[in-house]
Amino acid sequence: MNKLVSVVIPTRNRKKDTIDCLESLFQSDYSPFEAIVVDNASSDGTAAGVRERFPQVKVLENSEDLWASGGRNRGLKEAKGDYVFFLDSDNILHKSCLKELVSFMETDERIGIAGPKMYYYGEPSRISYAGADISLFTGKTTYCGLNCYDNGRFNATKETGHVPNAFLVSRKAIENVKEFDESYVMFFEESDFAMRAKKSGFKIFFRPNAILWHKVTPVALGMFSGLGLRSAPRAYFTARNRLVYMKRHAHSIAFLFFLVIFSPLSILVYSIDLIGARRMDLESAYLKGSVDGLIYAFTGKLRNRSESTR
Repeated sequence: MNKLVSVVIPTRNRKKDTIDCLESLFQSDYSPFEAIVVDNASSDGTAAGVRERFPQVKVLENSEDLWASGGRNRGLKEAKGDYVFFLDSDNILHKSCLKELVSFMETDERIGIAGPKMYYYGEPSRISYAGADISLFTGKTTYCGLNCYDNGRFNATKETGHVPNAFLVSRKAIENVKEFDESYVMFFEESDFAMRAKKSGFKIFFRPNAILWHKVTPVALGMFSGLGLRSAPRAYFTARNRLVYMKRHAHSIAFLFFLVIFSPLSILVYSIDLIGARRMDLESAYLKGSVDGLIYAFTGKLRNRSESTR
């Protein structure tokens, strides 16, 4: 008998996307699974719409937006599965996605996290994720296959640094890692979760046989567009959390090198890009995030001034 998988889907104001995501989930060729939708104070009727279309889904409503990490943590408390599949609500699964991930993870109990190959929904053969890693020397995030049209180059199962957006986690890994760190709010929380799993002795894998389509647009190759800094809070947390993540996980010598060389260079390049794009609102938020990240690096005190950027 297959093991139970708990599918935890945090969402906010994505009624249609969430229903589309669930439609694809319930066409899955894997069973048994339970679906848990965590609604982060939506105002578009997401919770009611899910209950009407899928009465078998457990819907948890939050009175305030707990962001992705908080939503995942609440869903995790209700999850009964041997595996937990954390799935963002703007995804469409291939019917074999869940089966492929579970089957792979069953081959080795040391595998704590596994993620699928991800394509852009609007360009179904164009890759958005085929593995990712963050350098603990430079702080740079690298996504394998990003924007590439799939020609077979990314068909090898391999260990990876982290998996965003959609990833299967074993119960044993969860027992060690516990939950997502909500202090990140957004950005780097998935990377932090994966890194803590690695430090607990688990492996993280990219599994190309499992696939899904993500409803995001292809990122441009320029610095500004590639960051996806569409709002001041996103700019703030991107800047702040890179420093937080590096402080928590890089070796002390590597972190010092990052702090002295790569962090100032990164701030300079991003600032030039944002100013060139005439987005002074984003530049101001990015600088605030950088300052608060530096304060954390030197004092260990984590500030959150995201509200002041809105």
